[in-house]
Amino acid sequence: MSDVSGLRGLAAAVAQEVLNPLAAVGLHGELLLSALADGDPRRESAEALVREVRRLDRNLRALRLFAGERADGPGPVDLAAAASAAAADPSLDGPPARFEGSPLPAHGDRELLRAAAFGLVAHARSRAERDDPPEVHARASAEALTLDVTVPGRRPDLESLEPFGGRAARGLALGPALAREAARAHGGDLTVGPGPRSGTLYRIRLPRKKKVLGTVFRQPAATPGGGA
Repeated sequence: MSDVSGLRGLAAAVAQEVLNPLAAVGLHGELLLSALADGDPRRESAEALVREVRRLDRNLRALRLFAGERADGPGPVDLAAAASAAAADPSLDGPPARFEGSPLPAHGDRELLRAAAFGLVAHARSRAERDDPPEVHARASAEALTLDVTVPGRRPDLESLEPFGGRAARGLALGPALAREAARAHGGDLTVGPGPRSGTLYRIRLPRKKKVLGTVFRQPAATPGGGA
């Protein structure tokens, strides 16, 4: 247990150390991109630089969250909105995901919950084939909030739940691991199993009533027409 705690502390420190210079690189990349005219052959390289900086920034911030670092407090957050944003984000790798469903009005650690929903969809996009995009479904009932993320044609990979081991050692896979951490911290869980079309189904399920950091939060009641 102490080894895991030490590893998380080291990860948080390294992430913070890299975030500051990375922000400077990103700013210069944005300035360079804005100075290049459309059609300039150098724009492709500048755009690639900006995309990579944004990817690293997301990973490092997720790493800090996984290590227990928090900058935001408890409050309301719509998991469906975060998932929908990731489904359409043009800066992410992989094909845009198909999103449908109702709002998922959660209450708890806002930064962690937003990152969990966004990161899980981003992970699914990175594993999907260009011609077979992921599918995201959000539904709310009186008992629970459920977010399903399906990656067609990909078998379940339980190693994706271990960001510091397995394949993740050759590249961070924080999306599923952070989603599971967030769900369990809010009284729910993340499950991984077979999905439609020989794919993988990731499911985040949060109960309407949960306990977080010693405080009991009650999720808002499902809105009329919000799904079941």
